[in-house]
Amino acid sequence: MMKPPVCLPLEIQNRDLDGRLYFAAKCVEAGYPALIGIRARIHRFFRKDLEGPVYYMSKGNKPSVPMQEKIKRMGGFVFLQDEEGGGELFFDGEVGAGFIPTQHLVDKVFVWGELQRKYTEKLGADPAKLLVTGNPRFDLYKPERSDFYKKISKRLPIPDKFILIASNQEAANPLLSHEQEKGHLRFIFGDDFDEQAYDERAEREKYRLNRLIALARRLAATYPDHHIVFRPHPAEEMSFYDNLFAEKNILVTNEGCSLEWIVNCDAFIHVDCTTGIEAFLVGKEVISYLPPDHREGLTEAPLEVSRILGSEDDVVEVVGKALAQDGRSTLPPEEKRRKEEKLSQLFANITMESAPAMIATFAEFPWEGTPQRLKPKSLIYRLAKKLRKIWKGDRLNELDLRARKKFPGLSMNEVRRKIELFREVEPTLPPIRIREYDIDTFLLEPK
Repeated sequence: MMKPPVCLPLEIQNRDLDGRLYFAAKCVEAGYPALIGIRARIHRFFRKDLEGPVYYMSKGNKPSVPMQEKIKRMGGFVFLQDEEGGGELFFDGEVGAGFIPTQHLVDKVFVWGELQRKYTEKLGADPAKLLVTGNPRFDLYKPERSDFYKKISKRLPIPDKFILIASNQEAANPLLSHEQEKGHLRFIFGDDFDEQAYDERAEREKYRLNRLIALARRLAATYPDHHIVFRPHPAEEMSFYDNLFAEKNILVTNEGCSLEWIVNCDAFIHVDCTTGIEAFLVGKEVISYLPPDHREGLTEAPLEVSRILGSEDDVVEVVGKALAQDGRSTLPPEEKRRKEEKLSQLFANITMESAPAMIATFAEFPWEGTPQRLKPKSLIYRLAKKLRKIWKGDRLNELDLRARKKFPGLSMNEVRRKIELFREVEPTLPPIRIREYDIDTFLLEPK
């Protein structure tokens, strides 16, 4: 029997794509077609072409009410799966819960861990709508699948030996100017946006970014046989780094996704980024560099899994030990287990598989009638849209430019190659038919 399609919008390509594409492949394995692509084109599908029930997997925690209402009118279902865990990752469970005022339109909220579930429930979320599943992208970090990143990373200019530094100081170096970024946040959050707090955050992050830059130079001089790969956050402006480093063994890049670099590095350094958790989960030496000044506004969970060091000298010493271990964690086994146990309260993937748990939930929401059979846009339509993108170039407004930097484009070759590699690391996945549905948007179906 034909099943309704699962719709998966993407916002930040480097962060969202792999986990959501893997989830799409698991949906196809379960018999559900999957429509995956840039958020704007998925939303266009809902506005213009929706004719039957769908399973919509929002990537945020506050989707558009008119869109939710239309999905409901068509007999579809709305699920929330926040790609950022719903907010800052603290062990008091604190998360965002913007969906609560319209939760009557939401069928299920997939949360990362038990602590987030408890906190969201305290804020007023319907307990029946909350399900702890983790995130499908963390399914890919398990030992039996982490080879996916080693294989896909061969397309990148990855040095043989390197130390990886991840910057998540986007308020210090925003895609837009500082004032433009504040205007964007005011547009999103309205009266809830605290301008003074954002200014203070920007100053803290400028200090931290400058210290990371100085650390990169120190490490480049101390370990000349290694490259230092400096990886800015997707929300940072890359032109800031143009000609910043004169050292030949420092590489600044935001190519690929974070795991493609993490699985190959010999040591990993961050401040308080979720990538620190990713590095911990795949067994790397994880260092949080926290100079003594400006320690406010930090995220707890990434610090919990890291060695917290406050001086360049300490970082250089621990990096040296990591290099002697070929990048493997130097944490004592007991300490590592303790960190895993605590982290499992926030990241359910440590003890479970996310994608199957989420897909199993679809059976609780049976559809009526005949599901819509999706027909890709015509070749002429897609070609015209692609030519329009080329013609417009960078002649876009500020928000469109920001969106393009987050999602520069998705090709058939990239989707096909990643699906092939998923099937290599998980041979039970079936053959999958892949068609371009719209620009930057693809339809995956059982063959």
